[in-house]
Amino acid sequence: MNPPPGAEGLRTAVEPGDLMISVTADIGIIGVAPTGLGEAYVNQHLSLIKLDPESVDPEWVGMYLANGCGQRKFNQFTDVGAKAGMNL
Repeated sequence: MNPPPGAEGLRTAVEPGDLMISVTADIGIIGVAPTGLGEAYVNQHLSLIKLDPESVDPEWVGMYLANGCGQRKFNQFTDVGAKAGMNL
């Protein structure tokens, strides 16, 4: 399945070093897109964060968010209900 043309396809395209954060169900699961991933896109269940690798190490940010302080913040901002979710 191809992404929608135009802005939506560009907005959801994953590039090496991008962070992906689950925002529904298991909130706060972190992924860092590796080099050589190939063509990939996120859906509505993931938040895509594009970092400047010249300014910050995406792996470090991913590890920080996946541990202690980062996970506490995800828990703090999670809207629990019939289906857990987090607003972007």
